Amino acid sequence: LTRERVERLRRAAEQPGPAPSAAAKFRQQQSDRMRRDRTRAAVMVWGATGAALAASATGMVAFRQDVAELWPRSASAFAALGLDVNVYGLEFYDLSVERDFSGATPVLVVSGEVRNIGRDDKLVPPVRVSLRDSNSHQIMDLVNAITDQPVAAGAAVPFQIRVENPPAEAVDLEATFASFGEMSMAGGPAHVSPTQPAHDELLLNEPLDPSHELVDPSNTTTSELGPTDGLRLTTG
Repeated sequence: LTRERVERLRRAAEQPGPAPSAAAKFRQQQSDRMRRDRTRAAVMVWGATGAALAASATGMVAFRQDVAELWPRSASAFAALGLDVNVYGLEFYDLSVERDFSGATPVLVVSGEVRNIGRDDKLVPPVRVSLRDSNSHQIMDLVNAITDQPVAAGAAVPFQIRVENPPAEAVDLEATFASFGEMSMAGGPAHVSPTQPAHDELLLNEPLDPSHELVDPSNTTTSELGPTDGLRLTTG
């Protein structure tokens, strides 16, 4: 190719092509309009879907107690979000512990009430009382039935559990709910399963101060003994 021919080809390529026909313009306008409509519809659908998901998530959070009762495995998901949830729909209230004597045997008296915080009647599972030492090792475990009658929504049922001859090294007492299978709810006796035999009859309190006068248990009452000192009380 000569230089002149190359130059003619370049000028020809730079010249605008023939103007599009009216039909071509109409087709292009229709195509652009349909594309805009599809984009607008997609935005509306995704917006509605997002709003529905947000409303669903908000509802699950607001009613997480009901969700957890119907679907207990969801409790771990709520916990991962830092949201407290109670799969039982029951809570301990006014939990306290006092020491007493049954003859010469020391006794811990754990009392309180279980309240139904749900929306319908509920059966109360057995209550587990666990004693731990200063190293957080469980040294005694007791499971006791509270009642075999359902508790109405918003109502509460009082209870009292006696722990006879508790280990002297116990510094922590925890009250939790056990499974229904661990005890018959027909009013059977409490099941005690200590990790190791408790032969020491000392009370659950701080080490005795030699300057303090010893008290004869046969001459004392529950009110004189008062609450147990040095024993942490927790619920789970």
